[in-house]
Amino acid sequence: MMTLPAIDNICARDPDEPNRTSTTLELLFDLVYVIAVAAAASGLHQRLLAHDFSGFLTIIVVFTVLCIKPTADL
Repeated sequence: MMTLPAIDNICARDPDEPNRTSTTLELLFDLVYVIAVAAAASGLHQRLLAHDFSGFLTIIVVFTVLCIKPTADL
C-alpha cells in the first residue's frame, strides 16, 4: 500500500522578515490584477469612444466593490 507524503500546515510569512522576496504566487496575483485592470481600462476606452457613458458607471461600481475593506472577519 502506498503512503502519501505529509503536507505541512500553511502559515503566513512574517512581513518584517529581513531580505523578504516575493513568492511566485504573489507575483502571479499581481500580474493577473494588472491584466484585469488593463482589460477594464480598454473596455472603458472603447465605450467612451462610442459615447456610451455606462462603461464609466460600470468601472466605478467594480472598483468601489474591490476597494471596500470587508468589515467581517473571515
